[in-house]
Amino acid sequence: MSNHRVQSQQDRCKSPARRERAIRLVPASLSLLVVSVLAACGGGGSSGTAAASAALTAGTSATAANGTANSNATGSSSTAVSGSSTGATSSGNGATGAGTGASGTATAGTTTTTTGTTTPPAGSTLPPIQAAQSSYGIGLPTGGSSASSTPLPPGPVGDPATLGQWSPVYNWPQVAINLDLLPDGKILSYADDDDADYHRTGKRGPGFSKAYVTDIQPDSPPGASTYVPNNTTDLFCSGDAYMPDGRMLVAGGHISDGVGSADASIFDFRDYSWTKVDSMNAGRWYPTATSLPNGEILITGGLIDPTTVNQLPQVWKVNGGWRDLPNASMEYAGYAPMHVAPNGKVFVSTSQTSRYIDTVGDGSLVTVAPHKYQRPRDYGSSVVYDDGKILVMGGDGNGTDSTPPTETAETIDLNDANPTWQWTSPMQYKRRQMNATLLADGTVLATGGTSTTGFNDAAQAVLPAELWDPATGKWTTMASMAVPRLYHSTALLLPDGRVLSAGGGRPAPDNGTDNSNVEIYSPPYLFHGARPHLLSAPVSVNFGSTFTVQTTDAVDIAKVTLVRLGVVTHAFNMNQRINRLAFTVGKSALTVTAPANRNLTPPGHYMLFLINSKGVPSIAKIVQIV
Repeated sequence: MSNHRVQSQQDRCKSPARRERAIRLVPASLSLLVVSVLAACGGGGSSGTAAASAALTAGTSATAANGTANSNATGSSSTAVSGSSTGATSSGNGATGAGTGASGTATAGTTTTTTGTTTPPAGSTLPPIQAAQSSYGIGLPTGGSSASSTPLPPGPVGDPATLGQWSPVYNWPQVAINLDLLPDGKILSYADDDDADYHRTGKRGPGFSKAYVTDIQPDSPPGASTYVPNNTTDLFCSGDAYMPDGRMLVAGGHISDGVGSADASIFDFRDYSWTKVDSMNAGRWYPTATSLPNGEILITGGLIDPTTVNQLPQVWKVNGGWRDLPNASMEYAGYAPMHVAPNGKVFVSTSQTSRYIDTVGDGSLVTVAPHKYQRPRDYGSSVVYDDGKILVMGGDGNGTDSTPPTETAETIDLNDANPTWQWTSPMQYKRRQMNATLLADGTVLATGGTSTTGFNDAAQAVLPAELWDPATGKWTTMASMAVPRLYHSTALLLPDGRVLSAGGGRPAPDNGTDNSNVEIYSPPYLFHGARPHLLSAPVSVNFGSTFTVQTTDAVDIAKVTLVRLGVVTHAFNMNQRINRLAFTVGKSALTVTAPANRNLTPPGHYMLFLINSKGVPSIAKIVQIV
């Protein structure tokens, strides 16, 4: 490493935020370079793991820019706050005037609809695959940010029936790094120990996490929060997924930056308890968790330490305990987006070449298809928008801070005999640190992120949302949120069809602040008339069975959909998917046929929506598919 490079890394390691950034997930092939980075961060010249860990946990006296966290709620009912009190309209976010904290309304602009394309949009060059490949959450910084301070164009304003509408900004108990919809309809959020001194020391306390369950009633602001801490593990940078009975398995977590915990815990929504279970083979920092068709949960990737990827996939068995997949070993270090495919295998939709993981026996890996976009889409997102159909979008290239994000998007149909990635329309905005949320009707909402270079820089925060329609392959620009949502932000579909947008921070972005607050987006479909009334539905139904749904609007129902409960962190909702159900209409009820294919509908809890002829969704009932 040249003296110039060492100096650059030393400059970048003067704050906790940049120390974490300097070692965020990297492929094993880059381990020697990471050690050099860690040495520059204060770990000396040693290439040993101990020295690396010491470098990561060493505190400094420098204070991160904008390093004062917003005050947290204490569990009482949340109330709306103005933009000035939350910092939503603070100067330096580079997107001034795109929204107000009090109302969430956007400034003047026009709605933009992109058109379909089979080639990359102008200005989106696609270089060859780089020697150092990476995937979601992976990449080394290569010098300081070259962010432009030029504000992005303002978002459109107009009729909510066209653009949707954002709520006021509401307090939230913490920066919601992990956000999960529970089977009882409430929201679980957790992050780390919430140490207020983090911005000075850069340390997170191991062995403890603050967590909260918050009630959000339909068409209402957030209500009361219940404190439900995990007293055994720091869950920062863990992965989680639902078991068929609605309990959540949380795998991995934080010992120090880049050093993963081998802990696994189960959260039970029935009594809000945490139970520590058998540990994994080794630590995992940034693992992916995927609910499988047989009721098991696949855990992949994550860092053991700053230079070692946990390459051994493991499966949490239905009755507890782990089994290994030694023949599916891989270097996907962090939060690689994975989805269960129609063939029952797990599809890895990231990196430059997508693959299947077969979880039978000792496991195996099979190459599927190269992406059109031959860069890693670092902190873009991925969504199953129909049976076997996947949309990926956004992220940056090469996993480096100096490479700008992309607006490109691709789709693949895994039902084809030889699936291939195809271009779909690009987004209006380049987005890194974004979220993509599957809505009740199967459209996809893109929120948050930044269009500038730099890992986590709010200088060109993207405040307008965008909506992708799978029927046309087009993106339409929607209304603007008030608060920039970047690294550690989350977005979650609620049972009333709205989207909860939360978090961002710890560490705070360059030119931004921590965001212990949320906004709620009401999509256009909620402004097209009255909701249909879903009066009752079974608590659980068997695969392939028929069941009755009571509604006073039976003759006007056009669609019945199931949407998996969301589990989101680090730009990826680990299990969201949608099913469109067949039904027949009765006088005041529907007879609905449950999915028969476990590969298309892994067992567990789903939101059941009725959607009328105007496209308006009901308030969902949460149904367990068994």
